[in-house]
Amino acid sequence: MSLTTHTHDFDTTTPAVVSLGSEATAGALDSLDTVDHHRPPDADAALALIGQVDCVVTERRLPGERDGLEVFDAVRRRSAHVPVVVVTDDTGDANDTDDASDTESFVREAFRRGVTGHVARRGGDPYAEALATRVEVVVEHARDERERARSRATIDARPEPVVAVSPTGRVRYANPAYCDLFDRQESTLVGEPLSAVHPEGDTERLRRAAAATADGDEWSGTAVGLRGDGSPVRVRAVVSPLPDGGFTLVVTPTDAGVSLGEAPRR
Repeated sequence: MSLTTHTHDFDTTTPAVVSLGSEATAGALDSLDTVDHHRPPDADAALALIGQVDCVVTERRLPGERDGLEVFDAVRRRSAHVPVVVVTDDTGDANDTDDASDTESFVREAFRRGVTGHVARRGGDPYAEALATRVEVVVEHARDERERARSRATIDARPEPVVAVSPTGRVRYANPAYCDLFDRQESTLVGEPLSAVHPEGDTERLRRAAAATADGDEWSGTAVGLRGDGSPVRVRAVVSPLPDGGFTLVVTPTDAGVSLGEAPRR
């Protein structure tokens, strides 16, 4: 099967998966309509595709000298982001099953090194379903992480103070300008409620404004933020909703006594 080029543009719905190992794993992946499965002839051919695929699935035991952890290490030398799922054999076949005595230590070592996921092969449809679920989860997580990193780079580059807020109202990250304005350390802000900087009343209004604003629109008004020493800073606030229900908040210090009120705009 020839490999289709994938550009990782984050709206791809079918993950491109390359597999190494047994016919059982290849067959399980081939049976799924939720993945675009490719099986190169050997590990070197699979590694040549890193950067074009969304996930690598490798057996613990491979033909020749390599094993699943060696494949993982080789993938990481090429990419820090492509998820790697390792499969161990638990079919009960005495000629093929991984030794029970060392499988647990192998899995611990795999996760210690940073392997993204593990599935135990037990044969039949449940194995295919378990493998599909694991692949979908790790690919979605990897895409989310890359999207957050891309958004973070964009926010950090902005000269205005900006904070990104989760759907639950907690700080995801704050750019240097925001931290400087309120005399805060980002390391102490991340994970804290937005109300740690903006009083609860303002925070609730900002959250309601984000929920009521259409995608692609912005809401503007005024709010108050508190510096690390507790002194208040009145700011012009611009709220932009995010697809997951969170929002970004851009603030600009102002001395104007403008009432907080809705002003949707494009």
